Amino acid sequence: MELRRLRLSDGPAWQRARRAAEQRLAGSFDQAGLSFSRSTSLTAFADTWWSNRHEVRAGRYVPFVAIRDHGDVVGELAFVIDPRTGVAEASLWADQSLSPGATTWIAAAGLLRMLALPQGVVGILAPVAVDNPGPARLLQQFGFEHRGLARQLRRHHGQVVDHDVWWLEPDERHLARLGAMVAAQLA
Repeated sequence: MELRRLRLSDGPAWQRARRAAEQRLAGSFDQAGLSFSRSTSLTAFADTWWSNRHEVRAGRYVPFVAIRDHGDVVGELAFVIDPRTGVAEASLWADQSLSPGATTWIAAAGLLRMLALPQGVVGILAPVAVDNPGPARLLQQFGFEHRGLARQLRRHHGQVVDHDVWWLEPDERHLARLGAMVAAQLA
């Protein structure tokens, strides 16, 4: 498996993966006024990729894609960096067919890359919808701490809902933990 920057040529594999996981992803990638089918079209992918390329070059948006050896997209990990504060907000999804170890590797490898960026990320924020408790255990494994509740932060399953806010400091202890997780999955 490989974790690399998202490319325009990833569109067809990205679309197949997202549509195959529609039951799980539709609520989290809910866009007001836009069906899941339209938001996962190749046109939507290309439009998003094109419109974000300036943010990518500026280091304010870092999109990764997880690829199996035969080219299938099995997950995404993206970070939006606020240039004023240096805080990165993380978003992750992984295919349900992946082992827990593979999902851990995707997230840990991406988090390590973000924390090693030359412009210096001061921390990583991970908002999670309160009706989506699954990611909490994985975030805690990485060293994220629950910092509070953001009321009506964004849409999830068609409703504007509260989100738990998780925070990761880029200290040596967390970097060592993430490094060990990546190495363990490669062994």
